[in-house]
Amino acid sequence: MADADHSTLCHLHLVTINLFLYLVCHSSLASNVHGGGFSVELIRRNSPNSPFYNYNKAPSRSLCRRFRRLMEPSNPNTPQSEVRRDYDGEHLMKLSIGTPPVDIYGVADTGSTLIWTQCEPCLDCYKQKNPKFDPRKSSTYRSLTCDGAATRGVLAKETIIMKSTSGEPVSVKNILIGCGHNNTGETFLENQMGVVGLGTGNMSFISQIGPGLGGKRFSYCLVPPHANPTATSKMSFGNGSEVLGEGVVSTPLISTLDKTAYHVTIAGMSVGDKFVPFNSSETNAVSKGNTILDSGTPNTSYHNSFMIPWLQS
Repeated sequence: MADADHSTLCHLHLVTINLFLYLVCHSSLASNVHGGGFSVELIRRNSPNSPFYNYNKAPSRSLCRRFRRLMEPSNPNTPQSEVRRDYDGEHLMKLSIGTPPVDIYGVADTGSTLIWTQCEPCLDCYKQKNPKFDPRKSSTYRSLTCDGAATRGVLAKETIIMKSTSGEPVSVKNILIGCGHNNTGETFLENQMGVVGLGTGNMSFISQIGPGLGGKRFSYCLVPPHANPTATSKMSFGNGSEVLGEGVVSTPLISTLDKTAYHVTIAGMSVGDKFVPFNSSETNAVSKGNTILDSGTPNTSYHNSFMIPWLQS
C-alpha cells in the first residue's frame, strides 16, 4: 500500500493454491526473491497513476453521469439501468516482456489461466494505444509446439520483469505466455494490452512462479474508488502474502469440476431482517462452490432464480 492510512479501506483477498504443477518448461525466479515473496502495484484504469489516465477529462464528469443515472425515474419493481461492463473497476498489472523488455499492461484476472498479450504481426487485432509486443525483436522468445491444437496464436516461453513495491525488479525466466496474432471482439479497451491469468490452471502466472516463492499463494488489497486518487492497490505473491490480524475473516475455497477458477459458497443475502437463501434452481438447496471469484469481472451477477426473489424482498 502506498499510503498506510488507507489500509483500513482496502478489500483484502487471499487465495492459496495447492496444485500439482506439470509444464513442458519450468519458470525460474531471480535469486533475490527465491524462497520469499514480493508485491507489485495494481493500477486502476481511471486512476491518475495509470499511464492511460486522461488528464483532459474532468473527474467530475464520471460522477455526474452516475448521478444522472440514479436520478432517472424508474419502476421500483423493474430495474431500468443499462447493464454494461464496468471497465473502471478493472485493475492493470505492469509487466515487461522480452529482451529488450516491452511494457505490457494486462488485466489482473483470477478467472483466466494464462498470461496473454497481442503480438506482432497482428493480422486482426483490437485497437491498442501502446505498441504491441513483437517476438521477432526479443532474444529470449521461444515458441512451443502444441500438437493437434487449432489456435489463433502461439504458446511461448519468455522472460518477464516486474517492479516490486520495494523498488527492486523481479525477473522471471522461461515463463509460459500466449502470443495472440488474430484477436477480435469487444473484450478489451485500447488501454488493456492483455491478461495476467491468476487462475488455478497449471499455466497461470501464480502456478508458474509459486514453486519458487515457498507456495502458490497470493493476496491483493484493492483501494476503494472514493479513496485518495494517489493511493495504490497492491498484490502480494508467495511468502508474506498471508492476510493476518484482528478482524480478518476467511471462507474456504471449494474444489469443483472446474479446475481453473476459484469457487466459494454463498449461503444467501439479507435484505433488512429477511434472509434470502442462495438456492440452486435445480435442487432448491444451497450448492457448494456456487460462486466464482473473478477479479477480471468487476460487476457481480447472479442467476434470475436468486435475483427475482431477492429483488422482491
